[in-house]
Amino acid sequence: MPGCRPLLKEAFVVDDTNLTKDVRSMFLAPARDAGYRVTGLFFRSVIAESAARNSLREGRERIPSHAIAASSNKLELPSIEEGFDELWYVSIVGNGWNVSEWRME
Repeated sequence: MPGCRPLLKEAFVVDDTNLTKDVRSMFLAPARDAGYRVTGLFFRSVIAESAARNSLREGRERIPSHAIAASSNKLELPSIEEGFDELWYVSIVGNGWNVSEWRME
């Protein structure tokens, strides 16, 4: 059709907490249906460590402290069976990141 551009299939990132399987399915299913390869990154989170990092934030960057525990209580660990092609486990090491193969802890 004149004036129409072909759909560009570009890589994209869903940068959100995505705590539950239901929430993740809103992104996983359409991405898979569109032919994307889906990679998941699970960021290790310990409430005490998250609260300590949050206390260093200022203004709008700081979230209410009760929200950290509330989010932790909702967390459903991801699984390959949800539709990920691969899952990675990410943890903070010093001032950097360690990325390793997915493992349940």
